[in-house]
Amino acid sequence: MDHHYARVFPGHCDGYYLNFINIWNNRLFPLVFISDKDNQLMSFGILSFFSQWSADYGGVMAAITISLIPTVLIYIFLQEKVEKE
Repeated sequence: MDHHYARVFPGHCDGYYLNFINIWNNRLFPLVFISDKDNQLMSFGILSFFSQWSADYGGVMAAITISLIPTVLIYIFLQEKVEKE
């Protein structure tokens, strides 16, 4: 690896990871462009566990745990690159 690129590579990995989290948590873009309920994102599905007077907190926690799996896996694979230097 080039000497200069080796110094900036951990910063690039941080940027990629933070950008992934931002895209993963985006709600406005899918709300505008995806009108079919069957194709909505998981974050909108989590909101369906809440109603005006009650909430299924067990279902919410299970859905949040499932939705965190891709983010955690990406961090695990990039952990050495992020923490380098």
